[in-house]
Amino acid sequence: MLTSLHIQNFKGFKDTLIPELRKVNLIVGGQNVGKTSLLEAVVFVAGDVHGSSTPGARSSLSSMFRPCEGDGDARRFWRSLVGEERKPVSVGVHARIDDVSYVSCGYVPVGFEQKLNGRLATHVDGLGRVDWFCGSEDPNKPYPSGGQIPQPFSMLPKPAQEQVELYGRLVTGKKKKIVLKLLQKIEPRIDSVDAVAPDGEHRVYVDLTDGHVLPISQLGHGFTRLFELYAGLAVTESKLALIDEIENGIHYSALPTLLQGVRELAEANGVQSIITTHSLECIKSAYEVFQDKQEDFQLIRLERTDDGNVRAVVIHDENLKTVMESGWEIR
Repeated sequence: MLTSLHIQNFKGFKDTLIPELRKVNLIVGGQNVGKTSLLEAVVFVAGDVHGSSTPGARSSLSSMFRPCEGDGDARRFWRSLVGEERKPVSVGVHARIDDVSYVSCGYVPVGFEQKLNGRLATHVDGLGRVDWFCGSEDPNKPYPSGGQIPQPFSMLPKPAQEQVELYGRLVTGKKKKIVLKLLQKIEPRIDSVDAVAPDGEHRVYVDLTDGHVLPISQLGHGFTRLFELYAGLAVTESKLALIDEIENGIHYSALPTLLQGVRELAEANGVQSIITTHSLECIKSAYEVFQDKQEDFQLIRLERTDDGNVRAVVIHDENLKTVMESGWEIR
């Protein structure tokens, strides 16, 4: 479980500390304050296996939560981390996972090999050759792997082939019925969900009780994303889910049902979650859904300070109850 996060010199974060993370963490804050960037920071520190010969999750970070077209966008993304002058960054992101401290930091200029604290820098794609040191701060502890590596859930829809692969994992993992029941709570007209290829190309189709059989995309972006979220949580081996703009495409009236489904799947698989939202209805719904387990739930409000830093204000327990019952604006 991710228990703390310290972000320094990462995009818009100069020095931001979240000293405590719980099972469910709802991230709120104003426009462009850094909610999605916080999720990127978690991937940055825990998205790869130390010593791997492949770049892993970190190399696709530029397109993980945001639209990214071609190498130009990817280069601009990585340049936003190291700056136009590409100066060395002394510290990036610190995280504490299962009582072990990890760090991802130290930009290494092109063509310059070096060791940091006795451990080789790890290769990352982006600006040609960009190396970041990443690993445990204790040389005797391994880098995160398996269930410790976070599972991202973007607001961007997956390609049809990835949806089919996700459906296949539902079937082989015997989780199809569980996800179908959760989807039916949102859309009662669903009779079944299957992956078929009537025109030679496999897609996920939804069989409706009114006789229509439609590609899942025809039910709208919100429902497609709902399927991907539920299915992903049902089959993931990760113990940390990063969910960006969970309310995107979902009608406010369905948010309590959506969050209840997320809670059920997360609890069944022992998954911790960090969720971003712009929605006041989502905040209220989450508070109600986790009312009986307040010790597992907290809000984290990101605020831009006068010196250009981002401050994280953690709101939980009695303070959260006071804020919610007082009707204060906390988005």
